[in-house]
Amino acid sequence: MIGPRVSEHFLLLKNQFKNALVLSPYATATEVYKLPDNFYTLSVSAEYSADKTFEYMQTFKPNRVFIFNDLECKTCADFGIALKNQLLLAGIKVVNVDFVGDNLKTRQIQYKKI
Repeated sequence: MIGPRVSEHFLLLKNQFKNALVLSPYATATEVYKLPDNFYTLSVSAEYSADKTFEYMQTFKPNRVFIFNDLECKTCADFGIALKNQLLLAGIKVVNVDFVGDNLKTRQIQYKKI
């Protein structure tokens, strides 16, 4: 079986397929890599992506980072957590702006204050 592409849906299949290969082209949530051996993704983990993002960000030597994080997106949440942990370990201040789906559009975020 090929699909689903998003981690949230891919993780729901854990108890549905025992003797079939279940392949996702894009699932990257942390829990995806803990699924049974017949589940496989073609993408790198959110943690790996966060690590590479952190390495790149280090070239700018930031002292504060804002992370806008859609909590409905499992991969986004995992990426945000992994990146935040690395930034905090490096002594970089992190400001989380968490939202749910279209909630960001309705929130009155004062970007100039940020």
